Amino acid sequence: MNRWEWSASAQNAKMAILPRPKNVGVLAMDMYFPLRCISEAELEDYNGVSRGKYTIGLGQEFMAWADDREDINSFALNGTPYGKQTVKGHARMLYNDFLADPGAPQFAAAHAIDYSMSPMEKHVEKLFIEIGKPSFTEKVDPTMACSGASAISTRARSMLVSHPCFSVAPADLLGKRASLYAFGGGCAASFFHTQSVGDTSEIRQRMDLLNRLASMKVVSCKEFTEGLHRRELHSNASSYTPVGSGRHISPVPLLHSVDDKFRRRYVRHRIE
Repeated sequence: MNRWEWSASAQNAKMAILPRPKNVGVLAMDMYFPLRCISEAELEDYNGVSRGKYTIGLGQEFMAWADDREDINSFALNGTPYGKQTVKGHARMLYNDFLADPGAPQFAAAHAIDYSMSPMEKHVEKLFIEIGKPSFTEKVDPTMACSGASAISTRARSMLVSHPCFSVAPADLLGKRASLYAFGGGCAASFFHTQSVGDTSEIRQRMDLLNRLASMKVVSCKEFTEGLHRRELHSNASSYTPVGSGRHISPVPLLHSVDDKFRRRYVRHRIE
């Protein structure tokens, strides 16, 4: 055995006895979202649509929004499915439980459902949404505070990890598993689970998420549409300096300018 072979053999032997890492997880986290929002109920009136189109159809009470100081390139951060999609997803999982054990007491109201019926059929979907209400209220609803206040897009799992930390008491969360499902098309959809193995009190205290959500400023629908119009006018523009105010933006990097080569410059913003 030459020197190199001996060294490689010794290294392999050392690696073979190293224990596998356990509980490699989240030790700290924070969340960012715009500091202003609109009321979905007011937006229904402003757009002249039927009551419930947004509040019930999307399952949202408020919607956070950004103007030309923040855009998808500035904060591709967190995401949550619309509340209605989450309700349907929970009902679909319950339907799978029904197929596995149709005689379970909780499925007494579904005795007329058989394997030939698709969960995509409206009456089947509505039935399992109704059956699942107690379970949804207990297990899912407490984790959807951000879903009701924001419409933000990407990396849903990163944000959903934080929900149990502020919605469930640390003592109750210890040792529990949380399912994380990111909506997507085909292979883009994914399902994971996490387990709490330590005290989450400090994360809960430092994030202070519910109070931060409650402090969001509700602005008029007119201001919202003006902000959208600014973004539409300057979409993919070069040699451009944003005109949106920084009054409702968290102390994070915000877009300062875009030069003639589409290079974006950001500055660290402090609340005015």
